[in-house]
Amino acid sequence: MASINNIEMPESWRQNKQAGVERLHDFFKRHPDLSVRRPENCLSRMIASNPNNVKVFFENLRKILLRNPDVFKDGSRIYNLDKTATTTVQKTCKVVAVRGTKQVSKATSGERGTLATTCCIISASGNSLPPVMIFPRKKINPRMTKDLFPDVMKHFIKYSNSSKENPSLLVYDNHESHLSITTLNIAKKME
Repeated sequence: MASINNIEMPESWRQNKQAGVERLHDFFKRHPDLSVRRPENCLSRMIASNPNNVKVFFENLRKILLRNPDVFKDGSRIYNLDKTATTTVQKTCKVVAVRGTKQVSKATSGERGTLATTCCIISASGNSLPPVMIFPRKKINPRMTKDLFPDVMKHFIKYSNSSKENPSLLVYDNHESHLSITTLNIAKKME
């Protein structure tokens, strides 16, 4: 945010793409009544799905649909995106074998496997775009997903053939990795 608004900041913020730990400590010294807490996922989702928020969502959706009634009439230009974890090594299933046999002819992987993030995008008419799979790196960067989501947006624009002349509506949750200025700018420009 500071970079986009041309606000002066330490060079370490530019290199690390975030403020340092010392900035957080200074903030807590100025605000001793605050602390870092882990939110409860279920509770926050239930609170977010209150009648007022649902009403606001559908009112915004109605405004968008009325803005381009011919484009959105059949649902083929309305998409939903959601992420899920996909394991790289599948669990083995049980097979029927002779009792007492140690060796069963079923090849399995000895790996533990890792989780890859899979983004699935489906239109309201039932068509799906090719999924986006993000595999973890050896040295995991906590900002990796946020840095890669602009690529997911470019993937969506490419495979949905979205443009200013052929608009699409992409609905997704407000996970922090989805809410970068870079992603929003790509969507606005239809790169």
